[in-house]
Amino acid sequence: MGLLSGGTVIASPVNHDKELQAIARKCEVPRTWMKMSSDGVVSVTAPETATYGQVICMVNELKDHKIPAKSGLVSGDK
Repeated sequence: MGLLSGGTVIASPVNHDKELQAIARKCEVPRTWMKMSSDGVVSVTAPETATYGQVICMVNELKDHKIPAKSGLVSGDK
């Protein structure tokens, strides 16, 4: 089922919750670090305490599963 927009059927975003749960387990991170927006794109938000390995693991796994995602890095280092 999809959404109708101006006479064109637009596919509904895919629910990737099961994949995100598996990624969270594999990368040893809370599932809450990955949030899915209404358009099906996942935003990765990790706290300062996250290790580089955890973040790279999530990014690589999202890429491997072909899940559209947004991520950015913000550092408090001076």
